[in-house]
Amino acid sequence: MYKKRHIEERLRGFARNFKIILVTGPRQVGKTTLLREVFPDLRVITFEPKGDELGAKENPRGFLEDNPGPLILDEVQYAPDLLSALKVKVDQSDMRGQYFLTGSQNLMMMKEVSETMAGRAGILDLTPMNYQELVSKEAPSVSWIEAFLADPDALKPYWLETDKSYATIDAIWR
Repeated sequence: MYKKRHIEERLRGFARNFKIILVTGPRQVGKTTLLREVFPDLRVITFEPKGDELGAKENPRGFLEDNPGPLILDEVQYAPDLLSALKVKVDQSDMRGQYFLTGSQNLMMMKEVSETMAGRAGILDLTPMNYQELVSKEAPSVSWIEAFLADPDALKPYWLETDKSYATIDAIWR
């Protein structure tokens, strides 16, 4: 069962403003799941460390011609040559939200994205679920620190409310 992530609205905003959206984060935080949920009609192509069934590594430009956006390219760190081909491809159109990329926090890939796609790519870092997301609470309109500084007592009822289906020990373990 999918749990709503607080970053969803920001992701939609990035899709309206950038040609390429890169969602990074540690393994198993839900990068692909998030993109599939927010953009359910997009096709997903997943790259593997070995193999190149669709020719993305051998012929990146040909791959992009055969697979026009909008499209989700999952685990793009396994096809690094695709990044420079993406730059050329997205420059041919003013359309926003052409390609959605996922990748682990690989510094080499981040350097490549920031250097070759400046102004074209929005980068979102997806973290593991926080307690609010785990218990399916809406995100506050301001950050917790802003709320605390404005009125420390106002946060107590919000944070002390417990969801009986999600034990505190489970939250601590996660």
